[in-house]
Amino acid sequence: MSRVEFLCQVLDLNDVTRTGWERRGIEKPQRVAGHVWGVSLLTMLFAPEAEGVDPEKARQMAIIHDIAEAKTGDIAVGEVHQEVSISEKVEREEQAIDDLVEIAGEQIPAVEHIPSLWREFEEGETSEANFVRDMDIIEMCLMALKYERQRRYNEEVASDGTYERLDGFFATANNEITTKLGRGLLDEIEIEYKQAKPTE
Repeated sequence: MSRVEFLCQVLDLNDVTRTGWERRGIEKPQRVAGHVWGVSLLTMLFAPEAEGVDPEKARQMAIIHDIAEAKTGDIAVGEVHQEVSISEKVEREEQAIDDLVEIAGEQIPAVEHIPSLWREFEEGETSEANFVRDMDIIEMCLMALKYERQRRYNEEVASDGTYERLDGFFATANNEITTKLGRGLLDEIEIEYKQAKPTE
């Protein structure tokens, strides 16, 4: 049990590449730590105006929502070539959370809240969880917009057979967004994304 070991292991998020971007052939794809920072920033900025959301709880949830990926990597169950089921993904991540908490032990008392916050996020049944899940989606769409503006991908690789370029990320987002605030942000981002696409 060591707080230094715990901190070193969670910082491995700096080295974990976001699978969805990697599979689409994005040049220098985002790492999970960068994604978590983006979700945390969005949460800090918009949680105060989200109805029924405790901003402090939402911020904490945003910071730890992908912490298990420090040990499991980014398992994207929606990907065609991903052979891990949703239930197996959850099982692996639950074990990773338990392992990380055990490493910290009593040296970092605050880690005792991580498992319950993470499970609340995964279950998506509270106002805070729904809000942070939406910010998770919004951050993804902002990155898709950024990559489209910069043309940081091979179009043949990015197109997945169903959607062209990075359109699939917006299709997923439109199906999964649940809050009014999230919907408003998504609509604005999607307008910018469509304008950024080349007119051929």
